[in-house]
Formats: sequence, C-alpha cells, structure tokens
Amino acid sequence: MAESAQAAPTASGFTRRFFEAFGAPVWAVGIGLALFALLLLALQELVLGRTGLLARDADLIDDLLGAATHVVIVAYLLTAYVYAQRTTERSITKLLPLIDSHRVDELLAHSAGERTAYAVAGVLSIPAFVAVNLMISPGEPSLWPSTWGPETSWHRVLGLLMSVFTFRLFTLLALESGRLSALAGAIRHVDLLEQDALAPFTRQGLTYALLVIGVTSVYALFLVDLAYLPLLGLIVVPTVVVAAVALLLPLRGIRARIVAAKHVELAWCREQMRARRAGLAEGDPADDGAGLAELVAWEARIEAVREWPIDMSTFTRFALLLLLPVGSWAGGALVERAIDALLD
Repeated sequence: MAESAQAAPTASGFTRRFFEAFGAPVWAVGIGLALFALLLLALQELVLGRTGLLARDADLIDDLLGAATHVVIVAYLLTAYVYAQRTTERSITKLLPLIDSHRVDELLAHSAGERTAYAVAGVLSIPAFVAVNLMISPGEPSLWPSTWGPETSWHRVLGLLMSVFTFRLFTLLALESGRLSALAGAIRHVDLLEQDALAPFTRQGLTYALLVIGVTSVYALFLVDLAYLPLLGLIVVPTVVVAAVALLLPLRGIRARIVAAKHVELAWCREQMRARRAGLAEGDPADDGAGLAELVAWEARIEAVREWPIDMSTFTRFALLLLLPVGSWAGGALVERAIDALLD
C-alpha cells in the first residue's frame, strides 16, 4: 500500500521539482527564493542609479516596498503550495495501514475532474488579476508594459503570479481536503476508545487552515499603505471560507465513520441490555444485575465519545491562527516606520 501512495503523489510539476532539486526543507528554499528575488531588485536599482533618489522620492520608496511585498507573497504562495503537497503525502502514508487496500488506488488516483479544476483556477486567476489592478489597486491602473516603471514591472509580473498561485493553492487545499474525507470513508475499522490513529486527519486540517490564513497574513503586508485596504477585504472572505473548509472537510469523512461506529456499538449494547433485563424479569439466577450495570456504564462511555475528532485545544489553535494577519500587518507597519526613520 505504501507503494500505491508513492505512485500517486498529490501533484507533480515544475514548482514541486524546483523546490525538491535543492534537497533542503521547503521553508528554506522559499526563504532563499525570496532573498534571491530581493537581491535582484536591489541590483536593478543600483544598475539604474535609482538608489540616490530614495532620500527625496517618497513614491519610489512606496514602489520599492510594494515590489518587495509582492516578492514575499509570491515566495510564500509557492512554498505553501509545495508544503501542502508534501504534508498531505506524509499524512496519507500514515493513514494507509487503516485503509481498505482494495480502494487505495481508486482514492489516490487523480481524476480528469481534478485536472479540470486546476485549469479552471488558472483561467479564472487572469481576469481576477486584471480586475484587481484596474478597480482596486491604488495608483495608475495600467497593464501596458510600455507605461511601467522599473518597480511597477515587478508589481505587474509578480501580481499575475500572485493571482495564479492563490487560486491554485486554494484549489489544491479544497481537492486534497476532499480526498482525505474520502479516505476516511474507506477506513476498515474505527476504534472508538483509541482515536490517536486518526490524528493525521486533524493535524492535516490544521495545516491546511494555517496555510490559508497565511495567505491573508502575507497579503496584510500591503496594509502599510491603507490604500490597499479594499484588496485585503477582497481576500479575507474567501480566505476565511477556505480555511474553515480546509479544517473541517478532512474531518467530515472520519466523523461519519465515528457516528456509524457509535450507532453500531450502541445498538449492540442496548440489545444486550434488553436481554439482561428480560433475564432479570424471568428470575434467571445466572444474572444478578451486575452485567446490566456494566452495560449501562458502557453505553454512557460510548455516548461520550466525540463525533468530531477535535477538542478545545484544536479550536484554540485555530482561533490563534486567525490573529496572524493582525501580527503581519503590525510587523509590516514597524518595518515601514524603521525605513522612514533611517531615511530621515
């Protein structure tokens, strides 16, 4: 079964191969990519002799900060995309021993519908990019390269990549959340008293939620300029929706299995209780009532089993994740103040 998981990874493509070519952790490659792009931006300003304008051109500083923000966002989206793929594969590998072996290949195979979903996401990202630039982004709304300045070029090119990979990341998380839910339906047996084996569902749901909320967090860096507030408002609603889906959808399938297992166990328990009760009524000397008391206690124990494999600590973590965009905005504001202080 492990071989099936290896034969059906979440996805393959240039982005995945690029990150894995370095043989380093995904986050390290993402940071390196961002630093490399920022270095290219700095070299561009040096070669064009624009560094001397920084002290007297506030618009140039804003454009440079905007370009740097675009770099950070694209680096995050690429990193999150690959990280989601790799963590999903690790979670599936841990769950494979629980899954009906006859259904593994079917559930891990990538359907034509999934490929269509990625294609549709890519197509929709283009008009979304155009609409944001023409109707929401501050400044002169122009998509003609001949009108772009050196810094604006970074805004436009990276802005398109931001749109494409935001759509693709959300699509990936939605599809893989659904896959995990389907895998839960193929679990051979659910032990109601020992649910540690089901922990990968909860951990992966939290991971997906973290990655989605991270999107809002990096977009919140734009709020060093409050003119970008409508852009953040546009991204917040779908982010909250996708974050909730990403957290709960992987758990939906396993909840259904837990509910079914509880129903079977409670039905058996109550059937035994009726039999014991009948024995007591008939004066069966082999039944002194102790067995009935044990069954009542067992019924209460089974009814107390949580149907959703999450607890208060999970909700607390999710609530704390929702605060990340606030911290991101505050950090961006501090960076802007520090730059202003240095130039003054």
